Amino acid sequence: RAPGVELVRTRTGFEALGELGLPIDDEAPRRTVVVLESRAIDRDGIPDLADAMRRIQTDVRVVVLDGVEDIGDHARAAVDRVIGPELALTDLTALFGAPDALGAPTDQNRDRKGAGSHAQRAPDESPAPHADPPLQHTTPDKTKTEPTTTPPAPIVPATPVSAVLQAVLAGRDLAMAYLDRVASTDWGDGVVFVDAREGLPRPAQDTDRCVVDVAHRSSRFGWLIGPRDAEGRLLGAAPELALCIAVQRQQEQLRDSAFRDHLTGAWNRRYFDRFLHRSLEDARSRRRDLTLLLFDVDDFKHYNDAYGHAAGDEILVETVRLLRAVTRPTDEVCRIGGDEFAVIFYEPDGPREPGSTPPRSIFSIAHRFRQQICAHKFPKLGEQARGRLTISGGLATFPWDGSDAESLIEHADRLLMQSKGEGKNVICLGPGAMRVCGSPGEG
Repeated sequence: RAPGVELVRTRTGFEALGELGLPIDDEAPRRTVVVLESRAIDRDGIPDLADAMRRIQTDVRVVVLDGVEDIGDHARAAVDRVIGPELALTDLTALFGAPDALGAPTDQNRDRKGAGSHAQRAPDESPAPHADPPLQHTTPDKTKTEPTTTPPAPIVPATPVSAVLQAVLAGRDLAMAYLDRVASTDWGDGVVFVDAREGLPRPAQDTDRCVVDVAHRSSRFGWLIGPRDAEGRLLGAAPELALCIAVQRQQEQLRDSAFRDHLTGAWNRRYFDRFLHRSLEDARSRRRDLTLLLFDVDDFKHYNDAYGHAAGDEILVETVRLLRAVTRPTDEVCRIGGDEFAVIFYEPDGPREPGSTPPRSIFSIAHRFRQQICAHKFPKLGEQARGRLTISGGLATFPWDGSDAESLIEHADRLLMQSKGEGKNVICLGPGAMRVCGSPGEG
């Protein structure tokens, strides 16, 4: 209801950081107020979150909407004000005015319960320059009820959170982006991170080096190891690195949810379309070939109807498992329809292990997979079903069978239909695939 105020609601503090780093309107003058709902925010993380926000926007005002329990002295000292949920319109607009308008938190405000977590922006409508200087985080007045402690100074000033946010948008590893920034500081030389997932015990420290836990809430991600004289810096960097790792893993989970088929664990159609396009661009620039296999399970509807959906699901899951057993690490297995699958065969840099012998041909992989499907026993299909399950497919290779994703898919799909017409349990090759894979007799 306040004119000139733009309201953006976010679910988490991390999303609020994203809004600060990528504002909707970069042209209009604005002042930003971030309102954190205390029940939705880890109160122990409020000081770090407020510090991160001030690194992105130096004059941002961080306000906490008080919740069920007190946020604690350390968190209270790190924010500009603690307020209650029942703000009058004049109180709301005052948040965008002079620093004095923020006032001191009252006991009445502290007793009220919060209702949401959101960020607010508005044009800078301050009455005069002298009344509205850039907001700096100040030590609370000792005569007021605020604690006398001040939040710690930023430990890693050369590590702006905006750089980490840029790493999120670029799809880079956040922990590596953060550690790169640490390495660029005057104290970061020799600092290393040991990942707890490698199964190693906690490294021992001595007179020359110290070890600091990197943990967020109840999760320990690993340890930062560095010179003993940098221990204070490491103690400050460890929580920030832990936040980067937590965000990274959350992003990975979201990515899997968006691009994985929940039943089989294979990549889905969305991922297939993106990866095929990107791989073809890479293959074109490197002047390499790429082969696409499209196939489906012969008479899948019959098995689904005769043995039930559980049997149909088992067929799909086992199909992906068998595919992964015969394909190379760089090959991508995708489920693009009900019983329709695609495999993108692309190894831009050759075998990963020196001296290893790659498969004789891509056709041999496809042929071996077809044989495994025929021989595999699917328990839910019954004893008589062994050997009856077959697949039909088509192999097409860039650039000879198609110059782009659309033409390559179309060619492979025509070959798939040709396989069906030749009696099923067949994989047909296009001329380009024949050139790359050799004759079917080689399989």
